[in-house]
Amino acid sequence: MDLIANTIAWIEKQVNENEAVLVGLSGGPDSILLLELAAQAAVDRGFILEAVHVNHGLRESADEEEASLEAMCQKRGIPFYSKRVDCAGFAKANGLSLEEAGRRLRYSFFEQVLGERAGWIATGHHKNDQAETVLFHLFRGTGARGFGGISALDPPMMRPLMNWKREEIMQAVEELQLPYFTDESNQDTTFTRNWIRHELLPKIEERFDEGVVDRIVQASSLIAADDAYLRKQAEKEFESIADMDQARIRFQRELLRKLQAPILSRVLLLAVEAVYGTTKDIQYGQLEHAMEMVRSGHSGRQFAFSQNRWLHIDSRIVTVGLEEKVDIFNILLPVPGIVSVPGGKVVTEWGNGQEWTNDPFTIDIDYDKIQGRLFWRTQQLGDWFHLSASAGRKRLKRFWIDQKIPRHRRDSWPLLADEERVLWVVGLRKCEGRPSSESRIVRVSFQVLEGGHHERGY
Repeated sequence: MDLIANTIAWIEKQVNENEAVLVGLSGGPDSILLLELAAQAAVDRGFILEAVHVNHGLRESADEEEASLEAMCQKRGIPFYSKRVDCAGFAKANGLSLEEAGRRLRYSFFEQVLGERAGWIATGHHKNDQAETVLFHLFRGTGARGFGGISALDPPMMRPLMNWKREEIMQAVEELQLPYFTDESNQDTTFTRNWIRHELLPKIEERFDEGVVDRIVQASSLIAADDAYLRKQAEKEFESIADMDQARIRFQRELLRKLQAPILSRVLLLAVEAVYGTTKDIQYGQLEHAMEMVRSGHSGRQFAFSQNRWLHIDSRIVTVGLEEKVDIFNILLPVPGIVSVPGGKVVTEWGNGQEWTNDPFTIDIDYDKIQGRLFWRTQQLGDWFHLSASAGRKRLKRFWIDQKIPRHRRDSWPLLADEERVLWVVGLRKCEGRPSSESRIVRVSFQVLEGGHHERGY
């Protein structure tokens, strides 16, 4: 009851009388409880309360649940907005996971309903979600930004249940006799977040104790506070050394070299954010690569962060954002999926192990030997590939020299890589051996568009 009272008071403190609160209503116990507490706060505070639901079209019961939620809101006099989306189609068209596609579609509709009004979008994220997010970001290598996890307040986002654990939400829902729906897809551990929730965290709690979730969240709060302090210091440095010029930002290279790594990494992120509007999906490994390029003696080099965000290194100047289009890319490949890339498209599909191909623009890979995710990208500092199971590895730089590939062509040459090594120098070298017929095989094909940038044979 203290959690309930404290949460209602917290909502009332954040929301002004003339503002609106849109509750993201999925129908699960967390969103149902959130709607109940927000409704009580709305009575006391007098703000506008609305419910917003997105039907992802992924489950047979989705339409029935949508109708039930609408009826529940009508009975309580709460305006209800809903939208049916093709989540699977959107994910395939944009090379996204179903989780990420659903998240983007939901938040897009939430923002559409809120429009220009003053107010908040409230979601039912809770303490367990925070712990799962921190672990997820830890494994992906997003650095301190990811360890900070989910903010309770990030206008216009509001997450009033961040002090609740999942079992406390279930207990409150049962005591208040609130009806809710169970999404069976949340049990599917092929989704990474579900695997963390149902398999990893329980094993960690079994090894230590049930207070692990609280301690992960506490650590997240401490890291977030440290990150906020370092960001403020980086902002001061950024303002003093950044030279902004329309669609790009320039730095004196020597000034960047003098910065300590925690500040330099954040200065580079601030520049990317200023030029491109977002730093989403940039991993710490990419930042390390960028910092190494800034500090090393190399010049005339270009580097692409994810989603084609550019860093250019000259002997004296470091530039974020380029006016001219450059043929550098770093594109995440879904499996299976079809993704447009410079000069054509890449098709990834499951193979059967029986149709080995000698086509230099198609490769079969043992899926279980892939380290992390697959990328269609250009070269990066330190790239290497396996020579064979027994012969060790070879640096890509040495390969270019041996093949007499001109320097100006190396930077834009497409590569297939995972998060550790190069798997395929497209059209030149398949760096992985033929998988066995018992393996789970991914077939990757580069389909060149007529008149595209890269032609067969290059």
